[in-house]
Amino acid sequence: MRVVYLAAFAHPFSTETHVARDLARIPGVEVVKITEPQDARPGFLADLETLCADADLLIYQKTHGLPPTAVDVWRRIETRGCQTASYHLDLYVGLPREREIGVDPFWKTGTVFTADGDPHSAEVFASKGVSHRWLPAAVVSDETEPGTYREELDRDVIFVGSERYHPQWPWRRELIAFLRKRYGPRFRLHGHHPPTRGQDLNDLYTSARVVVGDSLALPGHANYWSDRYYETLGRGGFLIAPYVPGLGAHLVDCWHLLTYEPGDTRGLAALIDESLDHPAGARKIADEGHRHVVANHTYRHRAEQMLADLGLQ
Repeated sequence: MRVVYLAAFAHPFSTETHVARDLARIPGVEVVKITEPQDARPGFLADLETLCADADLLIYQKTHGLPPTAVDVWRRIETRGCQTASYHLDLYVGLPREREIGVDPFWKTGTVFTADGDPHSAEVFASKGVSHRWLPAAVVSDETEPGTYREELDRDVIFVGSERYHPQWPWRRELIAFLRKRYGPRFRLHGHHPPTRGQDLNDLYTSARVVVGDSLALPGHANYWSDRYYETLGRGGFLIAPYVPGLGAHLVDCWHLLTYEPGDTRGLAALIDESLDHPAGARKIADEGHRHVVANHTYRHRAEQMLADLGLQ
């Protein structure tokens, strides 16, 4: 099976790079990576169409964007027997960018896979003419070996991610301010400048005792949570993260991780302090979460699911 993968591939730690690596691990699958240009001129689309002439699947993961004529290319590619699909981890329904759904060429491939599995979102996608499938995030399978303890990374509590977040989710800044105030030098924020990735991220999760997570958990919105859930557990960290309706089908509270209600600083502090007071219990949960994610939630599992949904496996 030949898969043409169109994405930015700008960083070794990008989602598309991870998906492409795990997709190529499936026996019989050849992955051809094509870098999406910042300015996709007509000649690029013509070349892309030629590349897909003997392919079974084109996957598009948007970064810069393509001109509207890309939709005509999708349809011509499909008439020659190559399926088209898109994949994205971000939330659209319920945010201002919801207006892009069904308009941008990303939404007009044969099947659009996103990490948003909310029933209302499914209705929105259908109303916009989008053939949508739920495909949550994951962790890349070759970066799931637990890290090495490093003294300089040793903290009681850490948060990995951006302090500035969606304006629709003010809890992020409140959360980090609370952790700084309560835990002082025992807490450290690992932001994006520079990002902590690869084996350094695994080492961080091994060296810190509690990883506090966050997710854009819009009220009433089910089946959408941050990729950090899988990234943290799949790399060996002990995670306390927001509860989201539907999460239990993938990750079980008190077994794979601990969950809290966003905004409940008292409840969150109790979970953190209890975990710090009983490190063996926290490590047991982290180890079980790690085993579970590696066995069920890598990007190889997601790629296999995508191929199955498309009837290619």
